[in-house]
Amino acid sequence: MNRKILSALMLFLLLPASYNACSQSPFSRSDSGSSSDEVWTASAEENVTTNPYALLSAEQVLKSMSSVTNTPVNGAITNEYNSRQSSLASDFDLKEVTSPMLISITNLAGVVCNETLKIEMAQAQNSRRLFSSIDFSKSVNVITDKSYDDTVVRMSSAFWGRKPSSEESQVLSSGRGEFVSALSANEANNSSSSKNLMLFLCTSMLASFDSYSF
Repeated sequence: MNRKILSALMLFLLLPASYNACSQSPFSRSDSGSSSDEVWTASAEENVTTNPYALLSAEQVLKSMSSVTNTPVNGAITNEYNSRQSSLASDFDLKEVTSPMLISITNLAGVVCNETLKIEMAQAQNSRRLFSSIDFSKSVNVITDKSYDDTVVRMSSAFWGRKPSSEESQVLSSGRGEFVSALSANEANNSSSSKNLMLFLCTSMLASFDSYSF
């Protein structure tokens, strides 16, 4: 993945994080009096019971990414998955979340999104499932707020099964601003900048917590 895109993605690795202020964070232990062993269990069934979040396994992550993007698992995706599989979760326990795991998920999501973009960019604009609001023949400077927001909603519905919260929309909007501001004048005026922004957006959302948990 382009180094500039990957660097920007590190700021949004845990998106979305719009949990209810009264609810328990998926990364914190329960204060209900239960023992650590009861809360941090490797069993998916018990994990769902004691904590509202559990992780997808490595194979489930791959299948989910392929399914929600409607992108077949090809050679490029398989190669990336094979190189990252050992860093992905081996069970459902939230203790499996590590920095190497998050980086691996981000890289895998980046490859899946890149293949998704290849597929959709070859289609007529009004036939695209996720990127029908984006004119890839023009630079990132031409992408309007409406087009960007429409793409966010389309991917949110596909990847998360819901519309983005106001907080998530704001984070993704800020991400767009930071991504574009990091481009040189020549990069921003090049039509490839539109694809790179969409790769950044897609990867951010596909690598988010909602995409590898249940």
